[in-house]
Amino acid sequence: MKPNASALLALTILALAAYPAVAQSVRIEGSSAGLTISQAAAAEFRRANSKASVSVGVAGSGGAFAKLCRGEADLVHSARAILKAEIEACNKAKVQFVELPVAFDAVAVVVNPRNPFVESLSLPQLRAIWTEAAQGKVVRWNQVNSSFPDAPLKLLAPDAQFDGSNYFLAAVLKPGESARRDFMGSVDDNVLIQGVARDLNTLSYLPMATYLENRGKLRAVPIARSEGAEAVTPSPENIAGGRYQPLSRPIFLYVNAAALARPEVAALAQYYAANAARLARSAGYVSLSDRAYRASEDRLRRRTTGSVWGGETPVGLTVAELQKREGL
Repeated sequence: MKPNASALLALTILALAAYPAVAQSVRIEGSSAGLTISQAAAAEFRRANSKASVSVGVAGSGGAFAKLCRGEADLVHSARAILKAEIEACNKAKVQFVELPVAFDAVAVVVNPRNPFVESLSLPQLRAIWTEAAQGKVVRWNQVNSSFPDAPLKLLAPDAQFDGSNYFLAAVLKPGESARRDFMGSVDDNVLIQGVARDLNTLSYLPMATYLENRGKLRAVPIARSEGAEAVTPSPENIAGGRYQPLSRPIFLYVNAAALARPEVAALAQYYAANAARLARSAGYVSLSDRAYRASEDRLRRRTTGSVWGGETPVGLTVAELQKREGL
């Protein structure tokens, strides 16, 4: 029988108590997507072990993987799989990692809740807004849809260093297309939230879990895959059922294999993996199957290194497709 959370906390305390009382520091880095899961895991772990110091940074997926390969991060949560160039950088530095799927998230396209005209958008409309050809040209809402008012189209987006931004653009734009650059960007989701909350004409996009935490300030826009198709809201049910596409995406946890030799890192990683389903659900993410989480715990226990994704980030992946790729 799988132990419950209380039993796992007790096991964590006992495991750490078996080692000398030394300064124990664990470094977690990652994207804004998945942040609340790592923050919850870190907080629970600190309560179980007052000697451990756990820092949770937000370097973006790209920045976090760079730190992992430099040995500056013990765990990394990411809104995408590790890329080929990042795998090569880790190999060059002789850094191996254990890859664990944690949950499913999505990108929510958001407007001000008092916006009276944007009831839904289609992927072709999002493409028309965000493609490089629109830069300096598609600047009014009625250029997106003639039924929309002649009002300024104000765009906010995550900073380019954050891979949440890259995933959205990869899902919306055609292969090889570049994105427009005439928008206000920020590494801080709170800046994007405040910008949308202040202005009826502003459009942005955020991790779904971030949107769920700020539903009083934002409204998620239902998205249709094509003109005339049904527009789908980014709800946990629609993500789990594979209906909110192609803006759904998996969240991964990567653990530095060498760092697992340190008891505090091993204990936190084990706790994170054992409680990932509960942590994901409580943070507003879509959890995977029990079988998927058992497989992750086994992979961590066996120290199975490497990625099953071949250095690529698939767009429009469903929960079922993820688990099939993971051999489940």
